[in-house]
Amino acid sequence: MTRRTLPVALVMMLTGATPARAADVRLSYELNVGGMTAATAELRFTPDGQGDSGYHLISHLRTVGLAAIMVPFTSQAESSGQQVGTQSLPQQYRSDNVWRGIPRLVQLTYQPGSPPARVTVPTPAEEGRAPVSDDDAGTSLDPLAATFALLHDQAAHPASSRQVFDGRRLYRLGLKDCTARRIELPVYKGDGWGCQITYRRLGGRADEAMFQLQGDEQQASLLLAPVGTFGSPVAVPLRVEVDTLNFGGLVVLLTSGAS
Repeated sequence: MTRRTLPVALVMMLTGATPARAADVRLSYELNVGGMTAATAELRFTPDGQGDSGYHLISHLRTVGLAAIMVPFTSQAESSGQQVGTQSLPQQYRSDNVWRGIPRLVQLTYQPGSPPARVTVPTPAEEGRAPVSDDDAGTSLDPLAATFALLHDQAAHPASSRQVFDGRRLYRLGLKDCTARRIELPVYKGDGWGCQITYRRLGGRADEAMFQLQGDEQQASLLLAPVGTFGSPVAVPLRVEVDTLNFGGLVVLLTSGAS
């Protein structure tokens, strides 16, 4: 059976980095596998001085407990740019990871009309990945900017997608089939939406990843809280559930939020 991989960056994207304008928004998540907490994630937006359109998204993720012994992993990513209407204009993206003791770096610098300048350590070639073309990279968003854009557009465009390039992988991330529903979770009780996330791998494949998927396209279920929750001007991801080949069901759950 051929295995396809789910980048850990996508797991962080599924939790959604959600911004506010006047103050920080901080969200904390747990990633649960088989009823056990395998990782924790923290997501934060800080104002960047570019007015209402500016965003600065920060994410942290680390494996904990038994998962930290089996697959030690830490990650910090930052994305900054502007959201003008439905158009996302990223400026900088950086991801610093440590995977099983090996440092990994991605830095993308965006200029209008040009593909992003890339720094990737190790290089995709050193990892045995197929290269992603400048044309594809130039029409894509970084992972955090893409998530922000989808959540920004959710109310007005409940079925939308973005092409994403994280420095190594190219894929399309989408949001569809959002229906209004009542949500009852420890961290949030109230009206919201149930949606489907779609993830389709397009390039930069590798054989090894923390979470293994089957097939070229994967779907995950998502619960969203409305704009204004925890001070956020976009919908807030509350719970994500996706099936994996090597770990079974993966559940990402919001544990706290504040602004």
